[in-house]
Amino acid sequence: MKNSNTELSETEKELSSIKDELFRKVGRNLINYQTIEQLLKQLILSSRISGPISQLEEIRKQKSEEVKVQTMGTLAGQFIENTYQAPKASSNQQAEIKETHLSTSFYFDVSDDVLESRKADLKKITDARNNLVHHLLPRLDLNSIESCLAISRELDEQREEQSKEIEHLISLIKQIGNSMKEYTEFLKSDEGYKLFELRHLQQSKVVGMLLELSETQSRPDGWTVLDNSTRYIKNNLADDLVKIKQYEGCKTMKSLVITSELFDIVEESTKKGGTRVLYRAKPDLSHIYH
Repeated sequence: MKNSNTELSETEKELSSIKDELFRKVGRNLINYQTIEQLLKQLILSSRISGPISQLEEIRKQKSEEVKVQTMGTLAGQFIENTYQAPKASSNQQAEIKETHLSTSFYFDVSDDVLESRKADLKKITDARNNLVHHLLPRLDLNSIESCLAISRELDEQREEQSKEIEHLISLIKQIGNSMKEYTEFLKSDEGYKLFELRHLQQSKVVGMLLELSETQSRPDGWTVLDNSTRYIKNNLADDLVKIKQYEGCKTMKSLVITSELFDIVEESTKKGGTRVLYRAKPDLSHIYH
């Protein structure tokens, strides 16, 4: 009888030890899943941002609040869309833009096979996380050493998958971080500043109207009379014209057209002995506005 009680006591101790280790692994894996969620959120927030410069900080805060409450499945889907697919063209009309916009996006151009593989990986991770959080107890017999050991082995296998995903997501964050650093350094450089200023001018309403008029009011030879376009813009975008000329330091429309770098420009003689300026969109650069 004494031996029987001793054996039972040893079995109980073994079960208690196995259960403690099982609970440790459950906690470890739950922390790992939360780590994956945090990494996904970080990638979603850092991969894309777009809007008026004065509102970028508020846009980022709003986006952060939205991401904060999303489920892992939603995060995974948004991560795939942001990280492995090019941004969709904006539906905003040029007339709606009232100040300089800044839009940045980082994504990885991968094959369809890689894209589908990443979708499958994240679905597997999401399903495993949901099973651990919501469906572990129905499969677990805490009074059975065999059941506890079986689940423990599953948790170890699960951890291997988690570690691979965490390592991969961290590598993406580092790559985006390095790209962002290079981008920021470029914007701070003289070359970057000049390019930013050029884009500001090229995307203005005035230059947009110049481009539109060069397409709709051009002569059969493809050239448009600048004076005609200037009169139209003064009648329809007078305030915008004054502001953009002051901002760019351009005293004449000819100077503004040249500064935009979007147009070819020539002068021709008139019948009355004077000269007039003609312009047309450069075919290799006009897509910047479109």
